Amino acid sequence: MTEIQASGPLQDFRQSHFNLTGEIEDLTIKHLSRQPGPLKIVSLKFKADPDSLIFSDVQASMLDASLNMSGKYLNYMADNKGDISLSFDGRMGPELMDWITDNVRPPPWLKLRPLSIRKSHLTYSKQGRHKISATLALQDNLEVVTDVSLVKDTVIVDSLMVKDHLTKVSVTAKKVKQLLDLTFDGTLHESTVSQVAQITPQLSGSIDGKAKISLNLENPFDFSLLGEMKG
Repeated sequence: MTEIQASGPLQDFRQSHFNLTGEIEDLTIKHLSRQPGPLKIVSLKFKADPDSLIFSDVQASMLDASLNMSGKYLNYMADNKGDISLSFDGRMGPELMDWITDNVRPPPWLKLRPLSIRKSHLTYSKQGRHKISATLALQDNLEVVTDVSLVKDTVIVDSLMVKDHLTKVSVTAKKVKQLLDLTFDGTLHESTVSQVAQITPQLSGSIDGKAKISLNLENPFDFSLLGEMKG
């Protein structure tokens, strides 16, 4: 069911005053360009006015992936688009991961595996600050919790925690252009890294300790380490 209340000039809908609410159920969108298959929307509730677009109770699926989502898009009708905030969780299965590998072509060292996404958040600001907070669970009890911000040419990892039966490590980092500062606290095992990245067979064992590290990515030999690392 959809309800519409509107007033204003029809020739320019952006100058109209309106309030639109509605629901969508059991909708299948086929033949999407460059998509791996039909998008199935089980349910979706929305509310729109000239200032904001709000959607909730979204349940959607594609191939063997499913997603639950809610969010808000501010000033979506303006030429200078506004802020976006999303909350989501779901699952990405092997079929979708294979499609991403074949079509998106991620870095060759990255292993894409089926994963579950627990309650996570994404914000996109027109002021140039973007942030994602996510909890990812993979097979073999590997869990990754991350909180990352992007501000122009600066990447800030407010927290990155990795944990399984051998690894428990906490990392923070800040990258400004080619300069990287990070902190490392805990134990990182080779078997954990090999689940998500292609690494050379000569690497084995683990690294543990607590340290602050500064590194110039253009010159890896230009680095400093304060603390203690063992491996």
